[in-house]
Amino acid sequence: MNDFHVAGGMLDECPNCGSENVEHLSRVTGYIQAVDGWNNGKKQELKDRRRYGATEMA
Repeated sequence: MNDFHVAGGMLDECPNCGSENVEHLSRVTGYIQAVDGWNNGKKQELKDRRRYGATEMA
């Protein structure tokens, strides 16, 4: 059974149910797309990005 949960970050397993069946999505110039179709260089670039929360931006 595949459940659907949303979590922030590049996680290897779901923090809600522990499943390793995860899909990573990223928003690029306003469009949300699956990361699994990206080349290895772009995937590494995504992992290396610094992420900011709303409170850190103020």
